[in-house]
Amino acid sequence: MKMFVKQFMPPLLLKVFKQLINTSLDYKSYEEASKRCTKDAYEGPDIVKVVVEKNLIFKQKIEKGAMFDFGALRTLIALGLSKTGSSLNVLDFGGGGGYHYTIASKALGDIDNLKWNVVETPAMATEAQRMANKNLKFFDNISEAQKDLGMVDLVFTSCALNYCPEPLSLLKDLINLKAKHLFITRTSFIQSTEKIVNIQKSYLSTNGPGPLPVGFKDRAIYYPIVFVSKQQVEDMISEYYDIRFTIIEDQAVYRVGRKEIDMFGYFCVLKT
Repeated sequence: MKMFVKQFMPPLLLKVFKQLINTSLDYKSYEEASKRCTKDAYEGPDIVKVVVEKNLIFKQKIEKGAMFDFGALRTLIALGLSKTGSSLNVLDFGGGGGYHYTIASKALGDIDNLKWNVVETPAMATEAQRMANKNLKFFDNISEAQKDLGMVDLVFTSCALNYCPEPLSLLKDLINLKAKHLFITRTSFIQSTEKIVNIQKSYLSTNGPGPLPVGFKDRAIYYPIVFVSKQQVEDMISEYYDIRFTIIEDQAVYRVGRKEIDMFGYFCVLKT
């Protein structure tokens, strides 16, 4: 069965605002929250074009000379711990326009032995073909991305699960790939077992790496965001993986009513 990604996550939101709109209001479902947001917020032509254009500019700058910001350390940590042989096959869920691949290819150098498949929304996967090469490919479903890779050394997902209608279901799909390593980063979870659904506000300029490219006008974007139980996530992961370490990446990143929600990361190794 193909696992399609349709309006699941905003492409690589790099700056997270510590405020949700309607903070005192929880929605009953992702679908209800989605109806209150701009139509096609995740797949609108502006956001996908901005993200890809930003990635093209970022790639050009990196090719002239590597200068990473602190956020790039997440990608480098995953690479350093996962690349145990001469090659590396990565499935990047929610990888936008290939930002993490650009960092990886510069850091590793031996790009002929690096295969990096990004799974994104249909609109993003189509627009991002401008970034594709023999090592970097874009797909709108998990199963085809996995099939193209064959053995998966690393499943990498950054700031994506919270924007899926059912984060636990998507996490299960990623776990079931049985990749050698799993790295979840920049993802927020809650202490309670009850799912929280709300709406997040960002700006066009905060999606993708770097400033807003010339020719685009900044504007607000709204989309659903879903928080699930940290304990449930850890229990699901632990069924097949050893959680080697947990990262408290940021505290009180979001606020829903009086609830403050933290952001975490997990590096996991498949059990033998």
